[in-house]
Formats: sequence, C-alpha cells, structure tokens
Amino acid sequence: MSPLSVFSTDGRSYLTRNELDKEIRDEVEAHSGRITLTELASNLDVDFDIIESRVTELITLDAQNKSPCRLISIPSEVVNSSYVRRVAHEILDRLEEHGQTSIGELTVIFNLPTTFLSSIMQEYQSTLFHVHKYGEKYFTDTFLNATKAKIRGYFTGVIRPVTLSSVASKLQVPENLINSIVRLSVFEKEALSLGFNFSVAHTKISDLSIDAQFENLYDQLNPLVPTTLDRKNWLKVKLVDVAHHFHGSQVRQRSILTPKHSAALKNLQSRSDIVILRPDKSSGVVVINKCEYKDKMLSILGDQSKFLQDVSSNINVRKLESRVKSNLLKLLKMN
Repeated sequence: MSPLSVFSTDGRSYLTRNELDKEIRDEVEAHSGRITLTELASNLDVDFDIIESRVTELITLDAQNKSPCRLISIPSEVVNSSYVRRVAHEILDRLEEHGQTSIGELTVIFNLPTTFLSSIMQEYQSTLFHVHKYGEKYFTDTFLNATKAKIRGYFTGVIRPVTLSSVASKLQVPENLINSIVRLSVFEKEALSLGFNFSVAHTKISDLSIDAQFENLYDQLNPLVPTTLDRKNWLKVKLVDVAHHFHGSQVRQRSILTPKHSAALKNLQSRSDIVILRPDKSSGVVVINKCEYKDKMLSILGDQSKFLQDVSSNINVRKLESRVKSNLLKLLKMN
C-alpha cells in the first residue's frame, strides 16, 4: 500500500491515508460510536484488510497519545470513547433504578464482551458510580444497606441454626454478602480458626518448668526395678546431666501464630461492635454483630411462650427468678 494513497475496491478512486483515517472516525461516529469492521469496509468501499490494518494502527496511536476521542477495539468491531461513556451512563441509570446488576446482565443488554464491560466498571468506579462487587453482582451503597438490613432482620427471627447457603437462596443474595456483614482480616480469620481451646505456646521454657518435667520423668521411672544399684545411680546422674545440658542450650519453641496474628487477636479483643461465641455444635468460633446479638437475646428472653413465671411457686422462687433475669439483662448490656 502506498504511504500516500489507498485505492478503493472499484479501482477508480483513491483516498490519502489521512483522508481514510478521517473517514473511519466519521463513520464510527455516524453509527453512534460502534460499527463492525465488515460494515466499515463496505461503507467506505475499501478493502477489508486495509481497513483492519488502519483501525489497528489508529487504536495504537490513540492509546499512546491518550486521545480523548480514541478508538477502541472489541472482537470484529470498533467503538469510540463517546460510546464507552454512553454505556457507562446507561449502566449508572440501571444501577440507580435497580440497585444492582451483573456482568452477565450487561452482556445481554449491550451485546459486549464480558472483559470489555468489566474494564468499563473498573474505569468508572468512584468517578461515575460507586459499587461493591460480590461474586458476579455489583451493588450500590443504598441497595447494599437495604439488603444487609433485610439479612439482619431475617437472622433476628431465626430460632434454630440455618446454613448460609439456604439463607442466600431464600433472600436471593450472594452467600459471600451474608458472610461479610462482619468483616475480618485474613490474620483474624486464621487466628480464630484455631478455636477457643487453642493457647499460644511459650516461645521460651522457664527453668522451673524444665526442672518439673525432669522430676516428673524420674517419678514415672521409679516403679521400674533396676537390674543393679549401680544402674539406678547411673540413670540419676544421667538425668541430672541432661537437665543441666538442657538448661544451658534449651531449644526455643516456635509458635504457629506470627506477630501479625497476635496483633489481629488484640484487635478483635478491642472491638466493641462484635461478640465472639462458641457455636451450639462443633468446636469452631462464631463472630456476630453485637447489636444483632443483643436484639436476638432480648427477643428470646422476652418470648412469653418460652419464659413464664411459675405462679404456683412460692414468693422466694419468683424473687430469685426475677433477680436472675435482671442480672442476665445487666450482663447482656455490659457486653
């Protein structure tokens, strides 16, 4: 192809390269910012390979120069930045109307590749709209707060254990959205996963502990009958020697928790918005929002079908019940 001119498909007329570039941009704009390469070649009456080559070069130049009216490539098509902005504003309108959307829904609506739509969501996040991504869905702040309130309301009314998957299915929300009402860092999750029965091992063994361990070992060996008295004395000397050697060169124990895990546990202890409990079954750890926990406990204690005063009991028993209930409520408020 000549650097100065490009022949049309009929061979009777020609366009300079600059003219062809202008024609390409004008044709894209005339089709609302989106056109297929095949249609572009047909409308301009220029060979498809030439159009494809020029479009590719224009896209590269626009990207390098950061042109405000750049061309962008999608499979078998070309769009301009005006079209992308228009799509972003239509996504915003949909978010304002429905409060949520997904890449799958947007793919059907705009007939665009998922990767291209994902890049639009990333590009306009925090500038045009502010959304939260959970799985494949995007939620606005308003919709997310309303959904979380609905989730809290559901759990307030639950009277027996339920699985997160069943709740997610019933409320038609992503399971990880339910799981994220209380947000924990990676180190907090790892530390809590060890359960309540876990204790941090001492990184250094005290001299008193070493002596106690060796004395305990000697006491366990006492019932054994030695073959000779010399053998018994030799064992005592050997144990004392090993104990002294261990005092001088004891091995430091390594904890499975790092300093970051310890800091995470301290952070959990200092948080006043959560309650950490044992589950009804198994040996795990349950972290629950404190307000939800209080509401649930007050709801249970106030349930007349489960907690009623026994009028047949004597006055002392009723007073005791009243004191117990009062103290439980005080403890609940203190937590």
